[in-house]
Amino acid sequence: MSGYILKETFPSFQNNYTVNKDMQGTPAYFSDGGNDAFDSWGYFQITNAEVTVVTNLPFTQRNGPDGTIYTEEFQHDGETWELKQGWVVPGIFAMQVLQITGEDKPFKFKLSGNYGSDSSSQYGRVTTQYGEVYLTTFWNNDGGKDAAGGDPQVTWTVVPYDPGLTATDVPPATSSRSGDNETGTTVAMTHGCLVFIQWGYTTVQAVQDFIIQSFERDNIIKYLVVDGTEVKRWDEGLSHYISVGQAPPTKAMFLEHGMKTIPASRTGLIMTNPVLHCWTDDLSGRARFLIEKVVPKPKLLKMVTDYILPTGAKSVEVVANTAGSAILKLILSIDGGVTWKAWNSSQWLAVNTESLTEVESMGMTKETINGITETAWDAIISPGGTIRFGIFRSQTATADTCEVDSIRVNFK
Repeated sequence: MSGYILKETFPSFQNNYTVNKDMQGTPAYFSDGGNDAFDSWGYFQITNAEVTVVTNLPFTQRNGPDGTIYTEEFQHDGETWELKQGWVVPGIFAMQVLQITGEDKPFKFKLSGNYGSDSSSQYGRVTTQYGEVYLTTFWNNDGGKDAAGGDPQVTWTVVPYDPGLTATDVPPATSSRSGDNETGTTVAMTHGCLVFIQWGYTTVQAVQDFIIQSFERDNIIKYLVVDGTEVKRWDEGLSHYISVGQAPPTKAMFLEHGMKTIPASRTGLIMTNPVLHCWTDDLSGRARFLIEKVVPKPKLLKMVTDYILPTGAKSVEVVANTAGSAILKLILSIDGGVTWKAWNSSQWLAVNTESLTEVESMGMTKETINGITETAWDAIISPGGTIRFGIFRSQTATADTCEVDSIRVNFK
């Protein structure tokens, strides 16, 4: 099932008020919010459907700058969940709660606490239809809906991950009130939800107009690797691939064990040609591509043909480009590739090409080979002789550049 998640970017929003970011405690709550918006309100938790398992949402990092979204994982009801939270724009705090392992387990989101409006509390809810989505927003202040004076108007809105729970005008949450005390609880949901909390001097309509532009439909994309006869996934705790069943992979395997991302490591894979499988519920027919960037192993490339030098060699010009941590070295052979040599600024030395370590340490840089004198060339190459080159390349990062554009031998 695909559902609703936060977008990467958010529209502008005019809150007409600067909030006091004072989240604290466990369960996390807003202490005052500024101008007596709260007298401790929030206490954010999720529970199982029967409310017998209760988990405090973690909020290890909190009260960050506007536009900063914090992400962390936590355990609830035997599975791993992910919380994204932060002030997406000035005046609006958003949360995204998603179950990321195992079969979907029904859960409820819960908030509670006390508003600063005390005995003057006025409150209600507004449900607005935006195409196929109904948004229900709860509001509270001490002067009536959208009042511009007094305590800031507080609003909260829950958007379930499941589109079916926003397809009708039945609210996905309820608010139980006793004066300025409130307990808000959602219906049982699956996979996750979004929560938007705002306080300031604007309208409920403006808040809902912002929210409807702040989330989008997610499509499930899961990956598994077939390694010979076994289906495998990456295990973060063990830092290697583990088997989850026998090939071929099934939908159930993808939903229970599928990976959201593909690790760079192949540790735990046995075959040299494992096959990556992808499953998605996206029926749009869009083509999907995987671009794999790898760092090549150090390698020595040897020419298989010779340059013939009828009058001997005067100089060699190498044009090459290296960047980052890349290493480029050159060696040469004057006997058809039987033996190899390198110049060390004073003499020619034999190089053992069976040892890449020796090639790397003894091989010539482009500056060295470009600086070899005619006299030094005469010491190993006679008129009518031959020459071929070996090129050693090493990179440690995909951003490294290691390229040879040309090798030119100038005759006498």
